[in-house]
Amino acid sequence: MMENLTASERLENLEYKLDELQKDMDEIWQLIDEIKVSKSKNTIKKQTNKKQFADHKSKIIFLDDRNIWKKSVYNQIDILMDFDRRFIKRAEVLRYIYNYMHRNYSIVWEQEEKPYKESGYKLSTIDVVYENDMYRSIFEAILYDMISDAKKVNKLTVVKPDIMQM
Repeated sequence: MMENLTASERLENLEYKLDELQKDMDEIWQLIDEIKVSKSKNTIKKQTNKKQFADHKSKIIFLDDRNIWKKSVYNQIDILMDFDRRFIKRAEVLRYIYNYMHRNYSIVWEQEEKPYKESGYKLSTIDVVYENDMYRSIFEAILYDMISDAKKVNKLTVVKPDIMQM
């Protein structure tokens, strides 16, 4: 049948098939979105050793919030590095803050990461900070103070970061 068609007819036929394929793909994406919404409504956090873990099925949802928070933190770290020449890399700022939290708040990061590792989650220290509201608050306060100190040294104007609102 395709052999008897002209080039323009074959092109029209191909365009029609592509349109149908696009409609099918749109329906698939809509179903995926509906599944995500359905899962988010059924999300329940598990309580283990007074630590909150994301339910395995809802991991994608928590990662979205975590990634938004981490991106905001990294933006604030970048601002700090622009004005505090002690730090060249983000990792140096993070290490400084983790050590500060260890010294002043007696947080043992290996101990905090252990329950996550035992339950099959591989989280970095910044993810452990995100999962604990108190640690997140302390972390954000330290970072804000560091930016404020850089402001004093460099006589800059610092706006309170949005991460404090999360």
